[in-house]
Amino acid sequence: NQELEMNTFAEYLEELCRQHPAIRHKGDDDCHFTSSTDDSASRFASRMHYPCVIHDSGDFAFHAAGGTTAVTYENLILFLDHVSDTGNNREIHDVLTRTRKLSMQFMKKFARDKKKLRYAFLNRFSADGSEGHRVTFKDAGLWGWALFIATDEPFTDLDCDNVFTD
Repeated sequence: NQELEMNTFAEYLEELCRQHPAIRHKGDDDCHFTSSTDDSASRFASRMHYPCVIHDSGDFAFHAAGGTTAVTYENLILFLDHVSDTGNNREIHDVLTRTRKLSMQFMKKFARDKKKLRYAFLNRFSADGSEGHRVTFKDAGLWGWALFIATDEPFTDLDCDNVFTD
């Protein structure tokens, strides 16, 4: 069982989508994953297969952390599935149950891989403070869960790029 070289959270998520038996992402031909870091994300939107996982990141906030300052970066992971009848409450409930289960399976995998020190980008991952919220895109017939995961990094005021001369 050879480990794949993954340097980013988006690459990691895409690989998990390939491995998960309910998702089975295969890339362009059978797309079940897209990320805001992927140049072709808009191209995939019209050809997405379900269930699917969508990743977005970028929001951040500064806060005090034990006498220093930290930066918290937000990752959003959507677990979505399509319903054929947007008025069928039973079908919607089933989709929400399935996609909630998917989000929990992914969170458990993140936590296990962090414990194994498998990927450096998971070092600052914590399930503590992460949140899951139901989401609906009724016009597209999509229901599921939005998982918000925050990662903290120390903030430093060093100007490594020498942009400003002090």
